[in-house]
Amino acid sequence: MANVIVAQLLFLEADDDILVRRQEAARRPHPLQGTGRLLVGIDRERRVMADLRGDADLVVDTTSLNV
Repeated sequence: MANVIVAQLLFLEADDDILVRRQEAARRPHPLQGTGRLLVGIDRERRVMADLRGDADLVVDTTSLNV
């Protein structure tokens, strides 16, 4: 009998203000912000990741969690 591996997709998200604070703490520009503001990059990332979030088995809001 073959072993079966069942994978689940976990998607992590947080509120914009928390993401801004976390990104600023990294002291690097957001990869998708280009020459725009940080919130522009966060918005672009949300749009790019929308389908993946929709496919996730579990979505966890990390807003209140300490990284």
